[in-house]
Amino acid sequence: MAVAHIALRRGEYAGGSGARPPRCAVYTLGCKVNQSETDEILQRFVQAGFAPVAFGEPADVNVVNTCTITHVADRKSRQIIRRAQAAAAHGIVVVTGCYAAVSPAEAAAVVPGALVLRRDEQEDVVAIVAEALRERGLNVPEPLAPEELAYSAMLQPTPARTRSRVFVKVQDGCWHACAYCIVPRARGRSVSLAAGDIVGRVQALHAEGVAEVVLTGVCIGDYEDPADGSSLTALIRRLLDETAIPRIRISSINPMHFDYEFLELFAHPRICRHLHLPLQSGSAAILKHMNRRHTLDEYRRIVQRARDICPEIALTTDVLVGFPGETEAHFEETAAFIAEMRFADLHVFPYSVRPRTSAAHFDAQVPFGVRKRRVRQLLAQVPALRRAYAERFLGATLAVVWEEQSEAYWRGSADNYLRVYVKSDTMSAGSVGLVRIEGLYRDGVRGSLADNT
Repeated sequence: MAVAHIALRRGEYAGGSGARPPRCAVYTLGCKVNQSETDEILQRFVQAGFAPVAFGEPADVNVVNTCTITHVADRKSRQIIRRAQAAAAHGIVVVTGCYAAVSPAEAAAVVPGALVLRRDEQEDVVAIVAEALRERGLNVPEPLAPEELAYSAMLQPTPARTRSRVFVKVQDGCWHACAYCIVPRARGRSVSLAAGDIVGRVQALHAEGVAEVVLTGVCIGDYEDPADGSSLTALIRRLLDETAIPRIRISSINPMHFDYEFLELFAHPRICRHLHLPLQSGSAAILKHMNRRHTLDEYRRIVQRARDICPEIALTTDVLVGFPGETEAHFEETAAFIAEMRFADLHVFPYSVRPRTSAAHFDAQVPFGVRKRRVRQLLAQVPALRRAYAERFLGATLAVVWEEQSEAYWRGSADNYLRVYVKSDTMSAGSVGLVRIEGLYRDGVRGSLADNT
């Protein structure tokens, strides 16, 4: 889970009353789409004159952007809502996101009096909160003047928004109805944002100094520009033609109904050499049972074509183990397929029974202990997968976007998904430098600067 928090102290706002502006804090649970939406929510509050503070500090407004992908996510959402109430004191708790969408009554019961917003109310969150503040006799700020908006760009970084990398939502919702997944119920059917608006946002982010955007969505392979029906491939080509942002990364794209023309984009130097292609199972029988709508042969063809176009591409994936009906033989098929694909990294999750999904009613549920054991077996492969991929770049020179400094090292990301560490005090977050890779280190590689960065 990721926390989106900002700590920025401002003086009195230009509202004429001399009172401090109300403080606002935001917490995000869940996926990159949620993180992108949190960034947008927080910007709306800042533009309306609210002062952002770190989550957990005293705040007049605490917004919790929830997740409901598993029952564990539900529980964590409830925990954070309670923490928000403690920090809000006499202020307002706002609950939004997928848990609020799927279980609004349950979310509302956690903190009586909290504002539980539907997804289509997120754009109006500031107006809804302002009205609630007035009803409670609390201060409502004036919107920031243009010069103050420029100052607000100095917000300290969050996981959703840093000078190094920003998640840009291009699509929402899903129609694929995988048997284990609650997301279509939480987010509805697929909806795409206008390509022109996405281009404008990326241009603005680059002007602010952002080095990399991550195009994200629930199922971005379904992207269709509402204006003309053009595809994700066409959108990315527009971004390459109409923006100068150094890097464009695709967060995750499903293999069903795959557009092979999309893979040609990975030959472009500004497209990150990283393809996250969710697998979920390496067993044909379990894939069908999951209603995944792709076959293992289709997956192989995508991977082979991607590596033909970009031999050094980092292929990463998600795997769900212990799905109802998964036998030891099915699990061994998954392990063998993972070895065949030579992934650069692997995210492994145990199946969790999710009410209101079709899989919750399936027979042959796998015992919890068996699920945990299978997760451990696959995770045991991950260090060797990471090491084998990283070793391919020993002696190479990679462009790195710097993210943060820890002790004597700066850490950044190469376009091919590798984390890179360098001893230096000359970098700044968001800058790009060339690094000669000299060895393996921690969860990535270490090197030395190859230019004057």
